[in-house]
Amino acid sequence: MWLFDLGTTTIKYRKRGSLNTMKIPNPLMRFGSDVLSRVSNLLKREKKAQEIIMDTITEIVENSALIASNTINTFMLRGLELSPLTVFPYGQKLGTSIITYNNKRIISLATLEGPVGSDSAVVDWFIQKRAKDLPILKMDFGTNIEISFIERDFVWTTSVPGGSVFSQGAALAGDIQIISWLNHLLSELLKGHVSRDGTINFGDATINPATCKAFMLAKAAIQTAIEELKDISGIIPKKLLLVGDLGMKLEPAILIGLGLVPSNLTIEKLENAILKALEELSHSIEEDLELLDRWIDKKVNYINFADKSLSDSRFNDKFLKNMNFHFYTV
Repeated sequence: MWLFDLGTTTIKYRKRGSLNTMKIPNPLMRFGSDVLSRVSNLLKREKKAQEIIMDTITEIVENSALIASNTINTFMLRGLELSPLTVFPYGQKLGTSIITYNNKRIISLATLEGPVGSDSAVVDWFIQKRAKDLPILKMDFGTNIEISFIERDFVWTTSVPGGSVFSQGAALAGDIQIISWLNHLLSELLKGHVSRDGTINFGDATINPATCKAFMLAKAAIQTAIEELKDISGIIPKKLLLVGDLGMKLEPAILIGLGLVPSNLTIEKLENAILKALEELSHSIEEDLELLDRWIDKKVNYINFADKSLSDSRFNDKFLKNMNFHFYTV
């Protein structure tokens, strides 16, 4: 069996039992560098999207594959109509499914409600099963930022928009660029070197007011979601675990300094988290296809803050407060 982390820009894969991880560009990049533009360009062409992804995967595998992906990629992998992804709640819960394509057996894992895909779910399952120091706060930075509070019995999880600031498209254009962007933003804010119109210049790059506003909105969404999940779950995490490609590249000091993560937690990184989780799951799922589905139903609490922001003035007040730059704890 082959294991696949079907990402927005990159597909990582390896054979079960091997540590030799390979990667190729996601062939759907031609339809847009981020998932939102991709959905727009592939509406009513869902079978074409499925054909492109499946042809790529089945050229690699001999017999079978186990695949984790975000919600949008899961829809495209299965050839499902994309229009539900364009309206609230921006997705739907999908069970684990087997697809036979080019005589290969492809297992596409279950997703949660909204934009939380099987990639986030299987990593949370793996952390809950294997981690010795629960409870843990897990974060995965990208176009959407998945945030989970994981304890021994339950998981509380959500997804908030990271937008263009944290998109994998931006990271693909230059991993060092986004890191230096954040680092420079922090240093200039600390120095107070920001022009009256909000523009920051460094080298050949410019951080303009619109970009700063986008970052502040993303930061407020992250911080408010963390505070709300803590209040809802009653969990006080012992540490923060970063997963995902961008999380591996971002320095903890930058994340703390910009108020993106709590300042009082030990920060660790779990590289290739999705493939490690798939390796663990692969030893059971062929005999128990609905293993992850049952875990989601029994253990996972998905919190939809988009709905909450429409009806809760206290939530909105906290969001506005969190647009300011300040350290915070959980």
